[in-house]
Amino acid sequence: SLYPRKLPSTNQIVFVDVGAEQGVVIGNRFYIVRQGDEWRMSAEGKIGREIETTVPPPKEPEHYPWEVVAIGRAVNVQPQTTAILLERATRTVRMGDRAELREEE
Repeated sequence: SLYPRKLPSTNQIVFVDVGAEQGVVIGNRFYIVRQGDEWRMSAEGKIGREIETTVPPPKEPEHYPWEVVAIGRAVNVQPQTTAILLERATRTVRMGDRAELREEE
């Protein structure tokens, strides 16, 4: 992001490592997706601050579905990189989140 110490959200710019050489054009819509259970990770101290649980968490599922956490538009496209303006974010975007460019978007 432009400000690497902050977690980007709506109306902020993030960068992805695909660009014009992979077919990206200005205006393409990217879906930022993530898998996992954020509550479980925060309870275990893996993100945010650790919280104490009074009841042991249930057994972790074997598979989590991909969840859309933000949607953004390509606003600047270079040969190997793209700047995306986040239009809608339900959670902050973190490094390592997956950006999907879906067909016909």
